[in-house]
Amino acid sequence: MMENDWKIKLTKLLKDNSDSSGLLHPEYMQLATLPSEGDKYPRNRTVAIRGFLNSGWETDKDDLDTDLLVFSTDVESQKAKDISLRQAKSTPTGPMHNTFELCSWLPKTMQQVRLWGQIWFYTPDLAEKNEFPKEDLLTSHLSRNNKRIPQEWSWEEERRRIWEHHSPNMRSTFANPVTYSDYQGEVPVVPLPATLTGKEEAKVANRWEAAWRRFGLVICDVQGVEFLDLNPPPGKRVIYEKSLETGEWSEERVSV
Repeated sequence: MMENDWKIKLTKLLKDNSDSSGLLHPEYMQLATLPSEGDKYPRNRTVAIRGFLNSGWETDKDDLDTDLLVFSTDVESQKAKDISLRQAKSTPTGPMHNTFELCSWLPKTMQQVRLWGQIWFYTPDLAEKNEFPKEDLLTSHLSRNNKRIPQEWSWEEERRRIWEHHSPNMRSTFANPVTYSDYQGEVPVVPLPATLTGKEEAKVANRWEAAWRRFGLVICDVQGVEFLDLNPPPGKRVIYEKSLETGEWSEERVSV
């Protein structure tokens, strides 16, 4: 099989399940991760996957082609803390304490997709402290027809790209009170621009700086994918899995 078969299939599946109304968001998936050590239960929440590193959901970009999925989260969130603590003991080719699973049900086409592997949290601070596997993670996921990293590309540029793709209102939420902290009343929405020009009011500039400091990226190193198609009955289940030794992908159809 081709190494990006599952990537092409996932992209098409999400496209088939979107619509022009904006009411359907197939890129929203449930993310399950392991808790911090000492906590009892795994954690699950809904996240908005922003597509693949550098290219989003486009499939024809060739300047940097990987199969790493990416989304954003607040540095102060429990999700970020759980992931960063576990990744400190993990490597892309060694111990895996930082595993994840994504799951989504797509009612329009009656399909379920599950993805699993290792999960990583990027901030400039973690990268500076060598607690994020910068080059190792990226080079091990370059597609075979694109074995180079553009000189102008960097993790920080990717963080900026994802930030700019957020809406002004969504950018503002990164400066809100920390999740699960004591309730402080309703927080006014202050739409934030993608970049500062120096002409903004102090309130906007200060909030922008606070939001940008708390903006981090989560990278999903996918090592297995399952597609379950229930239409038409009796259905079809196909699993794609990556060998951790060779990096080769395999495809297998199994019983529903």
